[in-house]
Amino acid sequence: MTTLRERAAALVIEGETILLVRHCKKGQSYYLLPGGGIEKYETAEDAIVRELREETGLTAAPEECVFISETISPDGNRKIRQYVHLCTVSGSIGKSIDPMVAEALFMPLSEFEKVKFYPNIRQHILDGIKNGFPIEPEKMTIPWE
Repeated sequence: MTTLRERAAALVIEGETILLVRHCKKGQSYYLLPGGGIEKYETAEDAIVRELREETGLTAAPEECVFISETISPDGNRKIRQYVHLCTVSGSIGKSIDPMVAEALFMPLSEFEKVKFYPNIRQHILDGIKNGFPIEPEKMTIPWE
């Protein structure tokens, strides 16, 4: 039986930077859009506001959902569905209360193109920045990495 985890993520672009969080797990370092699991009592927007506060100390104002990605584990036992919303933020980045988050930062887009990023929707994000984001959420299946 496949276990589904639904995750909400914030896509925050400021100038030529993107807001990311760096996780360290099993000796590996990688980046994610800030966000996390949607609790049973929450909307995706509620989860984004809560998770951004926990992971970055920032106050989020979620806007439209631009991407819905699904990633299925190679054994088929796990599926992650991620709802990515454009967001604006206010405040300053602070210390995360999430032990998985090593740091939160606004990374230059030129560096974002080179780092390990999960799920790998990087090209969709870069295309959206260049050409405009879709009016309706773009749905995609992303290989498990």
